[in-house]
Amino acid sequence: MKMLEVIDAYVTLQRSRGMRFDAADKMLRQFSRVMGNPDIDQVGADKVAEFVRGAGLPSAAWTLRFK
Repeated sequence: MKMLEVIDAYVTLQRSRGMRFDAADKMLRQFSRVMGNPDIDQVGADKVAEFVRGAGLPSAAWTLRFK
């Protein structure tokens, strides 16, 4: 299963529970673009940490990713 399929299912689930989930949806899709939409089993904690850390000094966006 591709990462984007998992994101779509997760966002749909959260929205079905009444959450707006707009900012999180945008962040997850950005992560998928950065990663190149791999198979979900190829995404490890190291790749997530690399995305969260980003480049340069921490920003306000970093805080959103970290939570």
